[in-house]
Amino acid sequence: MNPVRTNCPPAQQNGNPSNELMRQKIASFVNSLSPPKVLYIHGQSGVGKTHLINQTLSNFEDGKKAIKVLNANSFVPSILSAINKNSLESYRSSLECYRLVVIESMDFFSFKQPAHVELLKAIEYVLSHDHMKVVITSQSHPSKLVGLNRKRINWLNSCIILQIASPTNYDKLLLIQAFVRKHKMQISAKAVEYLCVQGPDNYFYLLGILNTLKLYYKHTNCPITIRTPEFLILLWRC
Repeated sequence: MNPVRTNCPPAQQNGNPSNELMRQKIASFVNSLSPPKVLYIHGQSGVGKTHLINQTLSNFEDGKKAIKVLNANSFVPSILSAINKNSLESYRSSLECYRLVVIESMDFFSFKQPAHVELLKAIEYVLSHDHMKVVITSQSHPSKLVGLNRKRINWLNSCIILQIASPTNYDKLLLIQAFVRKHKMQISAKAVEYLCVQGPDNYFYLLGILNTLKLYYKHTNCPITIRTPEFLILLWRC
């Protein structure tokens, strides 16, 4: 099956059409009973993958064990413990009570050979049960993952693949406007334009710049000019 790729900028503001579209696509996958049962979402760091998934999956919590989230912090210690206790099968079978397994940051696992092998085995176990599905997030397309053999890459390529694109200038504008309104800041139109065009595509970095501007404004109570964001962007890039 050919992968379905959707390039859709995810503004972090509630009500943004692109955000809602991505939520609908994730919800459609979770509700669907037909294969493939793996949704692979990729996009560069800070574009809002985890934020968007958390917003979407919160609607599917119909029980305490409906959703299981696996990341390096939780999975690696669990696998090491299971290996030491010779209880890998028991660990995998413990996943049966979940109907949806979310695997965060597949890239990180790919650098840890034993961990990602066991992770893929856990996925295969999960997919052997008709009622279970998997959502994987990654900064990279499956073909660019490090440490995977061709067979596993081809398998991931056969999944449903959604790409979350970097934010557009309009997405950044919505975020900046909401931030400025919330904190009642005085910021010039030129400063906003500069942040939209020259500001980072990583939402965390952009929010860091806005928070720094907020502190500047709070302590000086002066309108923010074009020079301030230009300096801060250079500072945050260092």
